[in-house]
Amino acid sequence: MINGFPTESSSFNQSYRFNIATNFRTKPNIEIGYSYNKRDYNTGENNNFFYTDSPYVRVDAYFAKGFVFNAKYTYNYYRNEQQILNEYRFLEADLVYSKSGSQWEFGVGVTNLFDDRQINRDSFNQFFSSTRSYVIQPRYTVFKINYDIRTIGGSKK
Repeated sequence: MINGFPTESSSFNQSYRFNIATNFRTKPNIEIGYSYNKRDYNTGENNNFFYTDSPYVRVDAYFAKGFVFNAKYTYNYYRNEQQILNEYRFLEADLVYSKSGSQWEFGVGVTNLFDDRQINRDSFNQFFSSTRSYVIQPRYTVFKINYDIRTIGGSKK
């Protein structure tokens, strides 16, 4: 109730995704896509719309007998009906090497390559809707070494 009068609140979310991708065995694979999300928050007399448009591209490549490269890039436009509230992007990449028949695997991965620092999220309850900015983890690099102990005598069991 607001000012002694009953109110009706509602939330309606829509998400759509479109992509096209290759599926090669011996060539790099590419996926190109677009994601769209619309949120409609109605709190009685106030009606708010938030949108997120996210085009993206993903690459998976196997090369030079043992190297695997994976990367995903997403650009996000977060907006309401009047303006873009935030633009942020993510680029993550991994490079891994594993010699055929070897128990060892070596790699390096980087997250948040562009070092963007904040994203936005909106929320809704029976009284109001809001949008907030969140701090995200800065760019970091991970070095990986794996040893497969299940491999005995060159064959997996």
